[in-house]
Amino acid sequence: MQRDTSFFLKLNRWSLIALAVLMPVAFLPFTLEPFEITKQTMLVVLSVLSFIGVLGSQLKQPSAQKLFPPSVLSVLAFVAVTAVAALGSSTPYRSWIGGSGIETESVLTWIGLFCAIVSFRFAWMDSPFRRAFRHAMVTGGAGAGTLAVVGILVPSSWVLSGVNSVGTANQLSLVAAVYGVFALAMLPFQTRHERFALWEAIMTWVTAISSLFILAAVDYGLALGFFAAGSLIVCIAVIADATRYPRYKLALVSFTSCLIASAFLFVFPGFLGVHPPLEATPSFSASKEVVSKILSHSSSLLGSGGGTFQFGFAKYHDPAMAKTGFWDTRIDHAYSFLFNIVASFGWLGLLCFLVAPVITLFQLVRRKILDPEQLPWVLGFVMSFVLFFVYPISLVLLGFFIFCLSALSVVGDQGVSLQENRRAASHPNKPAKRTWRIVVFVLGVFAGTWLVFFSGQRYASEIVYAQAIRSDRTHASILEVVERLDRARDLNRWNDLYVRNLSRSLLFLLNEKVGEYSDTEAMPEEVKTALKDTAALSVEAAKEATRLAPGNARNWLILGQVERELIPLLPEAASGALLAFAAAYEREPNSPAVAVEYGLAQTAIAAKEVAEGAKAGGDAAAATRKRDESLKRAEGLFDQAIILKPDYAPAHYQLGLVYQQQGRMDDAIGKMESVARYNEYDVGVYFQLGLLYLRRNADGDVNRAQQSLEHAVNLLPGYANARWFLATVYERQKEGAKAIEQVEKILEYNPEDQLAQARLARLKAGKLNENLPEILGKKTVGE
Repeated sequence: MQRDTSFFLKLNRWSLIALAVLMPVAFLPFTLEPFEITKQTMLVVLSVLSFIGVLGSQLKQPSAQKLFPPSVLSVLAFVAVTAVAALGSSTPYRSWIGGSGIETESVLTWIGLFCAIVSFRFAWMDSPFRRAFRHAMVTGGAGAGTLAVVGILVPSSWVLSGVNSVGTANQLSLVAAVYGVFALAMLPFQTRHERFALWEAIMTWVTAISSLFILAAVDYGLALGFFAAGSLIVCIAVIADATRYPRYKLALVSFTSCLIASAFLFVFPGFLGVHPPLEATPSFSASKEVVSKILSHSSSLLGSGGGTFQFGFAKYHDPAMAKTGFWDTRIDHAYSFLFNIVASFGWLGLLCFLVAPVITLFQLVRRKILDPEQLPWVLGFVMSFVLFFVYPISLVLLGFFIFCLSALSVVGDQGVSLQENRRAASHPNKPAKRTWRIVVFVLGVFAGTWLVFFSGQRYASEIVYAQAIRSDRTHASILEVVERLDRARDLNRWNDLYVRNLSRSLLFLLNEKVGEYSDTEAMPEEVKTALKDTAALSVEAAKEATRLAPGNARNWLILGQVERELIPLLPEAASGALLAFAAAYEREPNSPAVAVEYGLAQTAIAAKEVAEGAKAGGDAAAATRKRDESLKRAEGLFDQAIILKPDYAPAHYQLGLVYQQQGRMDDAIGKMESVARYNEYDVGVYFQLGLLYLRRNADGDVNRAQQSLEHAVNLLPGYANARWFLATVYERQKEGAKAIEQVEKILEYNPEDQLAQARLARLKAGKLNENLPEILGKKTVGE
């Protein structure tokens, strides 16, 4: 194939070379998830540009290389399956575009990968491109390895904190394993006569050495085993065919690497003392059970849509998980990538996905092709393909696999003969065919431009969203957070994450505005109107999140929380809260946290019934009956949370408060005492326990209340309500001076508090009152 220096050919080749270099290296800290989102955006942009280069080059003369053999068509079929599955997904944005850490299953990613495969096959017939791409691969591996080594050696420990160019520590070690074996396989056939041979040699050695160091530091058994096996295969392959390798003696480097990796795996595990954080991945049996239930409740042929395994796992996992330390962990991936494929795209998706690698393997075995220059690609292809069965891989590993698959598919599938290609190319272009090529080019440029623009806009929205979250973490004004979240939503209206957080922020803004008034009845009408508008916006944003992704329990949970907080303000909020929490509970029936949130909605409704019954003209008996029914339902939900997780303190705490409202003071105190025993640093628990003692007022309860409230004050000296009721304890003990001291402390923190001022004046006048006072604090929406 003759080299052509046209613009489109350069666009095709240089985009692919840039992709090979940047895929393992690029990560930008502008978004909250700097790895997969960055790499997906880069993949789509560069692969689409390369594909446009292919289409543009066809305008002048059709390619002599068959661009769409069966292996490539099978990848196109898989892209079609991912799109069809996304149409029926309960979380469409995750299936079409992706999300934090699940980009490998999105339609957008596979469109980019398909463009990369076609573009790669077109460019691969050019010998200088093959050499340049080989340089790019080891350059990317050397760059990622160098960054990781620096991260391990510096005191800030980038690897442990997740700040490397790949992702988690286990992902990093697996990338090091496949790139390391790729580099070792390159060493024996390198020559000093090629252009940039010195650069390639340096990058190859850096990749191999840094990979071995990373593997030893992270000490991930699977990666060490893969690297040891791959190194041994390199050594055997080179020695068995030594005459074809210019530098066959370098096979000793592979053998030495195998010995070192084996030593770290079996003899010196954890030798370097680096202990990366654990990754929560379900076992093979747990994944199999969940995937089976997902397929039985969705479509066994097409699955539930890309990126939806998390929601299936939340709904169908073993309830016993709630009793472990991973009870609140949201797991995005199954045991392996192929399990994710089956859950997301069904058995048809798995079949289409496996066709391309199986065809490529068959062709390689049938043709018995294993030239020295093909050894790195063969080993890279086999290692990354095997990883699909045992690990939920990242975009870097998936991209590496696609590169190797594309290179070998060209070798295995030779297409028509070169003579036939030349004869076809020598025929003058027919007008009809040339017209079709122009039409395809125009459509391709239009679609590609739209994809590039969409990916860029999506990335921009992620940046703005990250700014909003960081503003919140640095305690910026809630109005600033709301404005940035609203801006992120304007840039990307399909992501339910943005509107879900916007809803919560609007609720916080509402609470902040209500908190500016000690008496909500004294609010000006225009303020009340503005607050109701803010409340309506908060509810509408939460509802929008449920419409965008109805399968995500978090959206229903946020909607329920928003509606629950608005129960005192909006009459219709009670029914809305119950419906939302019921939907969340249906999607996560094994979560004690969801059960407790659902129960809190019932207690909020019970409080509303009490307030309605206390109004003039209200039916007190009916209100009491409804309150008792709501409290009974809340009790059942809190009991269910305790069954799921017996040591779940919030459930015990809320159950104690329900007992109190039911008049079961002994049960309430017993429950709160059990919570306090296991949560000695929880200020709220000791405050509530002290309050319960004061309300029961049995023998010895005053002293018990004193101990609990003094403990709360010691934990948090600025806790005004703890001091407020501690003063009541001292009043009951006839110790007016101590009561005065507590109220004076309250006024130091809140000098404008009128209740505290009035009480201090009464105490200084020598008038003691043993009755429980009104609780301090400004009203909020939820009170």
